[in-house]
Amino acid sequence: MKVDSLKCVSCDQPLGSRYCANCGEKKIAPHEQTVKHFLAQTFALLTNVDNTLFRSFKFLLFKPGYLTAEYMEGRRKLYLRPIQLFLIANVIFFLFQSLTGIQTFNPSLKSHMYHQPPYRHIAAKMVENRLAESGMDYDAYEQTFNIMTEKQAKTFVILMIPFFAVAVAALYWRQGRFLVEHLIFSIHFYAFYLLYFIVFIAVLRGIRNLLFLAFPGIPWYSEFVGTSLMLLGGFLYMLLAFQRLYQQNNWITAIKSLAITSCLMIIIYLYRMILFFTCFYSI
Repeated sequence: MKVDSLKCVSCDQPLGSRYCANCGEKKIAPHEQTVKHFLAQTFALLTNVDNTLFRSFKFLLFKPGYLTAEYMEGRRKLYLRPIQLFLIANVIFFLFQSLTGIQTFNPSLKSHMYHQPPYRHIAAKMVENRLAESGMDYDAYEQTFNIMTEKQAKTFVILMIPFFAVAVAALYWRQGRFLVEHLIFSIHFYAFYLLYFIVFIAVLRGIRNLLFLAFPGIPWYSEFVGTSLMLLGGFLYMLLAFQRLYQQNNWITAIKSLAITSCLMIIIYLYRMILFFTCFYSI
């Protein structure tokens, strides 16, 4: 039977070659149904994924802004898609967080009530009223709330990306770029930032433990210092990325990077506030 007399098994359109002109489905040849061919294809696929994954993370971590520039230039086959990169980083981060007990993007109920300046008083009052109305024990409510927070945080962390993209777009609106370019950079930035959290926390904990062993009783760590160093890492990454992407004067780029770094902390607090209200009304 000739190839052009066959029909595509997926869309039922006539085949004029090995590939369907309508949907791209390939006609399977007899030798492609062997175990040998299956193993060869699987090996080729895994090798390609490994190369793409390694290449993507290498440029994400060590060449800020490069992946965004490549994506906007149309060179996309060599790298993971931005959202794929973010989702992988997200899984790695929350796995690390669950193993270490660090609560960065899923703050506990006590953190919401006492350590989040923009809304802690509101959160505390809402929880007090809920406990008084329901008669629920605080410890039981706290446990339920923290479990809910851990579940929702893995999804809600993506909410920070559009806020960040709008902030970047507001600073670079004169360049007349499409919003999607700022959005792609925001996805890449947060993929980096999640991984940076892991490295930063691991290094900081190691240094702190060594100092505690050498000089016990001295408080070597404060939340202010930790937050400042985290923001510094974000600032440096944005500075290099903005220089590559937007190509403005170094001083202007530094000022804009500092402005976005300030927005970064505001966005984190906004995310935590949204997370609190969604968890509060989900219980």
